[in-house]
Amino acid sequence: QLNREVRRAGTTTTIRAPRQTGKSSLLVRGAHHARQHGAQAVNLDLQRLDAERLASPDLFLRDLAEYIVRRLRLDPARVEQFWQGSLGPQDKLTYLMEDYVLAESDSPIILALDEVDRLLNTPFYSDFFALLRSWHNSRALDEQWDRLNLVMVISTEPHQLIADVNQSPFNVGLKIYLEDFDRDQVRDLNRRHGSPVSEPDFDQLVALLGGHPYLTRKAMYTMVIEGRSWEE
Repeated sequence: QLNREVRRAGTTTTIRAPRQTGKSSLLVRGAHHARQHGAQAVNLDLQRLDAERLASPDLFLRDLAEYIVRRLRLDPARVEQFWQGSLGPQDKLTYLMEDYVLAESDSPIILALDEVDRLLNTPFYSDFFALLRSWHNSRALDEQWDRLNLVMVISTEPHQLIADVNQSPFNVGLKIYLEDFDRDQVRDLNRRHGSPVSEPDFDQLVALLGGHPYLTRKAMYTMVIEGRSWEE
């Protein structure tokens, strides 16, 4: 689903699941797939941002602007030019995207935001999410916004991230909800690892880990790499 969506023009995708269920891995693979099909991808893990940079919307959005420009190998000096004047930081970033980033791009751009929930600790998270929704809505008025695809990874229920559904970027476009592996998927993963878990032990594996993606794969990986039996 994600691979198909990032190849289309002007899409918004939300990947939601509990932690350690493969969201970030899926995001990375989707961005890689987009690059293979001619797109440029900007991956940003919001967990990596210093608390100081999250202190105000101006600091955060300016950092985001410079990060996008640098990742796309554009001129970072243009950020300073767009950041002059009395407009608010959201308008400055939007005009930078419209008049420079998208205008200079001949190929689709994937903006992939991981751990978006981190922004809940900021005083401006609702405004930022509303900004992303406005970019989504802009595609209906300005076709150049079709060159920007948004992919966001969250662990929180969308309604807890922003109260106004009309300003939410999480209830539009494709929504991918990752769940625990079922028995068939666990069996397939075991096969892909060379079947380290024998059939008599399979029920114990499922009962103990419940199909949790990270723990199930970790168990199989450990058995293969360290040569351990399931009992060990």
